[in-house]
Amino acid sequence: LINSTRAHKLCPRRANSQAIDGDAVYIKDITKLGDFSLDQLIQLALAADGVFYSFDLVLALLDELVKQGVMKDAEIDAYSEMLPQHLRVPS
Repeated sequence: LINSTRAHKLCPRRANSQAIDGDAVYIKDITKLGDFSLDQLIQLALAADGVFYSFDLVLALLDELVKQGVMKDAEIDAYSEMLPQHLRVPS
C-alpha cells in the first residue's frame, strides 16, 4: 500500500495497487507529491480512482490536498467510507 493517513483503513491484500503482471502506469516520483501542481494532484486523483482503481494512491493524493488547504480531513473520511466494502478493514 502507498502510505497515507487512511492507509490503515484498507485491507492490504485487497487494496494493494502494486500489480504483479498486467498493464502498468508510470507516475513520476509519488514520494514528492508536494512538488505536483494543484491541477496535477486533482487530475491524478481522478484517474487513480476512476481508471487505475488505485485507491491507496487516491488517499495519498487527498492527504496532499489537505496539506495544501484545498480539502478537509472529513472529506477524505467520506471518500474512504464510499470505497467498496471488500477493500476496507472491517469496523
